[in-house]
Order: sequence, then structure tokens, then C-alpha cells
Amino acid sequence: MIIAAACLTLISITSVAIAHKGATGIVKVRMDAMKDISTQMKLMKKMIRGKQPYDAVRFKNAAETIAKHGLNIPKQFPKGSAHKPSRAKIGIWQDWEKFSDLTRNLTVNAKTLAEMAEATSTPKSLRRTFGKLAKTCKACHKTFRQKKR
Repeated sequence: MIIAAACLTLISITSVAIAHKGATGIVKVRMDAMKDISTQMKLMKKMIRGKQPYDAVRFKNAAETIAKHGLNIPKQFPKGSAHKPSRAKIGIWQDWEKFSDLTRNLTVNAKTLAEMAEATSTPKSLRRTFGKLAKTCKACHKTFRQKKR
């Protein structure tokens, strides 16, 4: 069991290193943040879908982590930081208001999920708000992130 966990950790670290190959400075900071958001979303999704037992504390912590990242996202996209290996589109800076609105929605929905997680013993009541959070992520990626090369 310990060996399997160690192998999974190594694979995760390796995949992040490969995905972020060559990333430095603020680009690496935001790529790491986005990877963490993805990890937290996957954890919550497993709980909501019943593929993992619901743990209100872990769910709340995951949502709070996303909310904290959401507050920092605008600072992680200074003008001129769309260079490789970043997948950020120039449209971020051309429509900063929309980008900022999406990051605010991410933060608000994640904070709401964290509060709701504290008050429930079942993830069923969290589905709608989790869906809003996921749609916010998708909307931002569709508009402001290049497809994998």
C-alpha cells in the first residue's frame, strides 16, 4: 500500500514537471496554481459522484483552496506573460473585465461550496453549486486558454 502511494505521488510529480517543462517565474506559479485547482476539483467531483466517500472537512478544504487561488489569479497574469509554455491567450488582456469576472465567480462559487460543505452531511445538496464552479472553469478555459499543443 505504501509503495503504491509512493508510486502515485512520483507519477503525479513527474506529470506536473513534464506539463510545466520550461516554466519559470509567474508562469510557473500560475501553472502550479491551476494544477492545484484541478486536483481539488477532481477530489470534490469524486465525492459528489459517490466514487469516494463524502468527507465534509476535505470537501470544504478543497473549496477553500480553490477560493484562495481565485483571489490570486488576476495577479498571476501580468501583461506580457503569455509566452510558452503558458497556454494563456492574448484575449485575457484584451477582455480583462470578462477574465476578472470569471475569476471573481470562481472565488464566490468556491467560497459558497466551502460554507455549504460545513452545513451538510451529504454531497447531494452541493451538486448545483459545484456545477456552477465547474462551468466557470470551463468558460474561462474555452475563452482564454489555448488547447494543448
